[in-house]
Amino acid sequence: MSMMDDFGRVFFADGKVYRAIQENKKEYCLSLLHSELFKELGNKKLIPETTIADFHLNGHSLVLEHEKILHTLQHEWTFSMIRNAALTILEVNEICNKYDYQLKDAHLFNVLFRGTQPVWVDIGSITPEIEKDRNWGAYEEFLNAVVVPLLFWSDNKHFIAHKLLESVISGMATIPSQTLMESGLMELLHLHRGPYHFKLRSKTLFSTKKKVNSLNTITQKSKSTVKKHLKRNTQIFSYNSNSEKAKKLSELIPFESVKNLLENLPIPNRESVWQQYHQEFYRSDGKINYSKRFLRIKEIIKDEGNITSIIDLAGNEGYFSQLITESLNIERIILGDYDENAIDKAYNRFLERKEAKVHTVLLNFMFAPDLVGTTKRLRSDLAVALAVTHHLILTGSYTLPAIFERLQLYSNKYVMIEFMPLGLWSGEKEVAKVPEWYNVEWFRNTFENYFDIIFEESLEVNRILFFGKIRRQ
Repeated sequence: MSMMDDFGRVFFADGKVYRAIQENKKEYCLSLLHSELFKELGNKKLIPETTIADFHLNGHSLVLEHEKILHTLQHEWTFSMIRNAALTILEVNEICNKYDYQLKDAHLFNVLFRGTQPVWVDIGSITPEIEKDRNWGAYEEFLNAVVVPLLFWSDNKHFIAHKLLESVISGMATIPSQTLMESGLMELLHLHRGPYHFKLRSKTLFSTKKKVNSLNTITQKSKSTVKKHLKRNTQIFSYNSNSEKAKKLSELIPFESVKNLLENLPIPNRESVWQQYHQEFYRSDGKINYSKRFLRIKEIIKDEGNITSIIDLAGNEGYFSQLITESLNIERIILGDYDENAIDKAYNRFLERKEAKVHTVLLNFMFAPDLVGTTKRLRSDLAVALAVTHHLILTGSYTLPAIFERLQLYSNKYVMIEFMPLGLWSGEKEVAKVPEWYNVEWFRNTFENYFDIIFEESLEVNRILFFGKIRRQ
């Protein structure tokens, strides 16, 4: 991601993260490392821990070593995560301004999450201000890349928000010659610079700060009706703003108001299928009643001993992940699920706890974009898939080999996968019918084609846990 960086090039060696500084930036880099600005950003943990590395590279006399932070991408983040990332960018730039610096970039590719805390990882973006009290040069980019997607997301326009975030360019051109302002998208947010006036001929009946679609419809209907009868245009009703049309986003969203706008954005209120799945386990005081099944799984992980990282696939609101963080000394836990509401709720709960070990990601592990790259970034010692295979098989019609092939990609060492012999049965008296081929022997035989079984254990009436070791080809 640092291919266009004139400050230095990031590279990886021996499991560590380095940045080779360009020779013409060496003196500036050293002064930045020893500055009060860098000290304050470091004390507030807003940048990665950074030291001068004992690493020699041809053409670069200065190489830095950075703290290694899990690499997740913006399409894997929830609304709350991106809003916190946006506020962190503003905070970092504000601290830079305090020392007469500013950020020259303001897009989300320069942010990663240390657990629940956003971190600005591109120290090369910190640059001295050319003039005192200069406007923030990257503000338009910040609005395009971060604020506008959040506005659409908050307005429950999820598809548009995600498409904007998926763009590989922060300027977001819908076609090469069209900017976001020219695309027509901004009209959907009803952002404008002045009040709308509803008029009868030249007389203003009333004004409103927000555009009202019904009044716009009246205007259009009256215009077409008059033209139909008089064979010419005669404006009876009009509904528009007297202000000039904004030419750039900063005219619609002034810098002085953007922080307050972000802090008060309503969380999207679209319902999702699995958003309340774990609610029954939470007590009124916020603590969790853990099931004997989950406590047993925790003990199995503890007894194994050489597991330092876990990815909890289809983990919903993090019921299992929270148990692990409270009970075991696991260095890193990744909680993934494709339900945005569940993951957003989990993120905010772990944020309240200031949890640094749990990373939340929006993830459909069966259909992740760039599957090879995604699994390489998120792969952990143990991949856990609890109470999900029956849904994938019986509702989603996935084949069992396809499921195991995906789970295999997310693990370095082990997998824990539950089989539900009663299928979609959820505890009611009547047991749902399952196909004849859907049985534990079929599951076990297929499992053994991909993993070495360490053991198999029945945890509940409809829960059989298979604990296996990865068999690499």
